[in-house]
Amino acid sequence: MRSHKGVFCGHQKTPLCDTIKNTMIERFTVRMLKEAAEAVGAACVVEPNFGHVGYIEAKEKNADAKRFYFKLSALDVNAFAASKIAIDKEYTQYFLQKFGYSTIPTEVFFSDEWCAVNDTKNNLAAAVAYVNKVGYPRIVKPNSKSQGRGVAKVYSESELRMALTEIFLIDNIALIQPFIRGTDYRIVVYKDRVMMAYSRSPLTITGDGARTVRELLPIQNISLPVVEVRLKREYNFSLDSIPHVGQVVQLLDNANLSTGGTALEVTEILHKDTKELVVRAVHDLGLTFAGVDILTTDDITKPMLEYVIVEVNAMPGLEHYASLGTTQLIRVRSLYEEIVKDAVNP
Repeated sequence: MRSHKGVFCGHQKTPLCDTIKNTMIERFTVRMLKEAAEAVGAACVVEPNFGHVGYIEAKEKNADAKRFYFKLSALDVNAFAASKIAIDKEYTQYFLQKFGYSTIPTEVFFSDEWCAVNDTKNNLAAAVAYVNKVGYPRIVKPNSKSQGRGVAKVYSESELRMALTEIFLIDNIALIQPFIRGTDYRIVVYKDRVMMAYSRSPLTITGDGARTVRELLPIQNISLPVVEVRLKREYNFSLDSIPHVGQVVQLLDNANLSTGGTALEVTEILHKDTKELVVRAVHDLGLTFAGVDILTTDDITKPMLEYVIVEVNAMPGLEHYASLGTTQLIRVRSLYEEIVKDAVNP
């Protein structure tokens, strides 16, 4: 566990490029909230210069009326402290374990900056010594970032050092976990219901025998060094290699939709026991609205016997899910309308 001696305001680092990328993605939420307010007959005020923040309120105010504030995908739905805890993956795991849920065994390491403030020696060198002892591969991820940023599967000391160096540019805390096989599911909960669920698969390309990997890249906002490491390790490729016709090449280890992953709708077939488990986990964390990420090899149409909760996101972005089709977009619109309706009519 991390040391808590002292206070350090630089716990989270946010490069400008990440801020810009997140803003472009999350404006979808603002648009959905404006449409939801109009649909339920509420007033929506958005700050005009950047369109990042605003509030919603009933048009006919009474003494009990409250304003519902939002900032991009951060909504005035969850309790403040519960939301802050959910951002911190290590703290979230602590509480989930305490409440009896299955999570991934995790070791925590810190930037030199954080080690100095908290008088701990769990630095990059300690992380290397630990993984060299327990073995590869390992999953390495930043403690407080979302959308797959900084997540890497490492197979060697050189890859581990590179991954940790990149993480400590954006976060002062890195988590190291064993690689666990399974299908990755995102399950979105609001109040007492699962609103949507889908499986996620990592970004892949399919060769045409003519274009290079670089030319086939479907999105540009991914870490090319991370892609290059994986290409070399798994396929002995470079970015300028040409996959043969029909060859499927997986570019990343994480399955986040924001990094080009693909999704498969499973809302209607998810077993009721799993739905109840996820709703209970969200409530145990003090949340009302959240996306829960689960890994399992079990058939999700049946009760899960083995699973791990990977993360809980108190500000789930739904843009990528909504882009899957008309049914998904309708679900997202209905969810935001319900959130707004509850906010202006408590």
